[in-house]
Amino acid sequence: MIDGSSNLHKVITPALEKETLEAFLDFLGISYIDGRVISTRNVEVYKDSTNDVGDYYVNIFDGFFHIRFNVFYNVFDGDFTVQLHKTIDALKKAKNRPIDDKHKRTRMKVYSE
Repeated sequence: MIDGSSNLHKVITPALEKETLEAFLDFLGISYIDGRVISTRNVEVYKDSTNDVGDYYVNIFDGFFHIRFNVFYNVFDGDFTVQLHKTIDALKKAKNRPIDDKHKRTRMKVYSE
């Protein structure tokens, strides 16, 4: 941009501490505890899992924002992505498509407490 600022549309980090993820989600009013997403916000949550036991991705959609992180045996595994989808079509595609062909996407319940 001309004023020196920029628009950030996607952040990917392969190594993020569990405490950092928890603090980020807490900042947004979202908690992930023992495999449950807890929030009073209007979020949609999906789980991308394979036939492998214990390894899955959690996808949280809050408006046009998509937050994804990897969980291995109910412990955050460090893989973390935040993406801003630019259009409603891009958002719908992201909600309906698992991370890859090996994973199956299912909707998760969001708990208020």
